[in-house]
Amino acid sequence: MRLHPRSILLAPLAAFFLAGAHPASLKDPIGVYGVIDRVEFEPNATSPDRVQIWGVFRMARTFGVENGKIESIDLSAFHPPRRGYLYYTVNPLNEPTTRQEWANLASAAGSGREVGFGSRVPPAAQSAQYGRLPDMKVVEHWERYNGRVRLAGEAMAQPDTFPLRIR
Repeated sequence: MRLHPRSILLAPLAAFFLAGAHPASLKDPIGVYGVIDRVEFEPNATSPDRVQIWGVFRMARTFGVENGKIESIDLSAFHPPRRGYLYYTVNPLNEPTTRQEWANLASAAGSGREVGFGSRVPPAAQSAQYGRLPDMKVVEHWERYNGRVRLAGEAMAQPDTFPLRIR
């Protein structure tokens, strides 16, 4: 049996979601992996300013922090999967790209396919204002860059800025 190249790439991703682990040898630049159930645009799909992305998500966890100090840095670690929604506002650094990313995520909704977006490391220009590692302000900025998974009953308030991937 011959596998399609895309199947070869999706198999490790599926194992990642099922096992809750990620190969330590892989330095993963992606900030969010998820299986999307639905996407809701606000105020409308024609010209959205905000988006709700519902499903199950694993967010990058770059730093291990204990007692206010960085104990480890791992460019392949993720928080455990959480069901809920991500709530984003358009990224002012590139509004057209943000809306295109949202459309791409909407096209994957309900398919059961794993998708990745965001970035493990925020753009240098955005991180510079927080200082340098090991400053905890930098750690907090990196950990917040991709937003957070909100629970289904949580109010829709204060959307996170959509994280654009560094290329």
